[in-house]
Amino acid sequence: MHIHTAYCSARDQNVRVAMTEEPTHEGQASLHDVEVICLDYGKQCTGDFCPAFGLPSVLMGVRLARSGAAKDSLPKIVAKCQGCDELTSLDVVDDLIAVCSVCGTTNRWYHIATEDGEFVAVGTLPA
Repeated sequence: MHIHTAYCSARDQNVRVAMTEEPTHEGQASLHDVEVICLDYGKQCTGDFCPAFGLPSVLMGVRLARSGAAKDSLPKIVAKCQGCDELTSLDVVDDLIAVCSVCGTTNRWYHIATEDGEFVAVGTLPA
């Protein structure tokens, strides 16, 4: 990945942005969509769209989680992933979306507070 900086008007500062590698081989299908990943995605990203790239903010969070570059920048929950059916760590992108750190599946999650404690429920996203 190539790391650059871009100005983010929501933060009023530059943010770190990674671009995925393009294919290194020649061939019939050599065109590749380069993905932009904001490495500074977080709590400050409250709008529906990323002001720097015009993409849905949640997409930037999902891309960050799937890239493996999130490390400690995204909160984590432990739950059973609906994609790989494993009890694993999920990277929390926002109040509804969590990405499996094993298979990359996007899961819908719910935080449920009861008198007995706090629980997490995970479900699939509608197609």
